[in-house]
Amino acid sequence: MTTAVTPRNPMAATLDPAYFVEWRKAQGLTQQAIADALSVNISAIKKWEGGARKLPPYIGYVMAAIENGLEPVGQGHMIEVAGASSDD
Repeated sequence: MTTAVTPRNPMAATLDPAYFVEWRKAQGLTQQAIADALSVNISAIKKWEGGARKLPPYIGYVMAAIENGLEPVGQGHMIEVAGASSDD
């Protein structure tokens, strides 16, 4: 069992990848589904879950929003960005 950490600098800590995997599965989300919801490539999810990359500091807020069925703010005001792909 790991001990919760409240760092002085929130950027110095990251969410436990095992907890993220457990949460994702409890939500009934596949790696692809969470990648799509976050607009990231599935390889990012695999790296986060495998511990190869730290989960971003905002991920807890995203998890709370998903748990509570919140939709993104500004979703109706999205614009196309020239030269951008969905994998950026």
